[in-house]
Amino acid sequence: MNIYYYYPNCIKPSGGHKQLRLQALLAQELGVRVHLLRNLEYWAKTSQFEDSHYYNIPNTLAPFPFEESKRYINKEDLIIFPEVSLSKEFMQCHDWNVRIGVNNQNGFWGLRFNPGSRHIKGRVEFAFANAPYVARLCRKFYRLPPERIFLIPHWVLRPPFEDAPPNKSSVSISYMPRKLPELTKTIRNEVQKQRPMIPWVEIDGVPEPRVAELMGSTSIFFAAHDLEGCPLTALEAMA
Repeated sequence: MNIYYYYPNCIKPSGGHKQLRLQALLAQELGVRVHLLRNLEYWAKTSQFEDSHYYNIPNTLAPFPFEESKRYINKEDLIIFPEVSLSKEFMQCHDWNVRIGVNNQNGFWGLRFNPGSRHIKGRVEFAFANAPYVARLCRKFYRLPPERIFLIPHWVLRPPFEDAPPNKSSVSISYMPRKLPELTKTIRNEVQKQRPMIPWVEIDGVPEPRVAELMGSTSIFFAAHDLEGCPLTALEAMA
């Protein structure tokens, strides 16, 4: 049996993508044959962003694109879709002779991209959920029995975060300018008017070891959110 984690394209580093890679790595370390499954757009290199170097997580890439998977997979293999892929990619392979699971890390997106229980019921074998409330959503909207829903919290306490020694000698703020950028800019400007000596340190687009180092040296972490299923970066900041 092979497990294929469908890995959506992205335009920036993402906590959800990182956790997907970590989950695949965990299964791989347990002796399971695990591959990341990318689409034709990725293989055609029309999307130039490659996020693998941000996380330093060794994953094996499937040697074929998702759209051609039907030719290579068999009925014992398993494709695990993130919740954001249920309304499109999941529906593409709905009639393939393959087992299907869902990795739901975000209750909001799980509801937004839910194709409807009539499509999921009887087709999805199980779901991974990152929190109890997400597990309840899987049970209600995916029509899965409790024994088919597995709670897997985000993997936070791991290198480089648990290895990063705190070095908070003065007040400073680490932040993510890409999250609600206009609001973040406004808040930063207002704070700097009143406290111009407090430095703001960007952690966007920085490899993970450096992020851990910067978080370890700042005393405050700030991020603005509108929709957030699980604020992974905030958990890492507290680690």
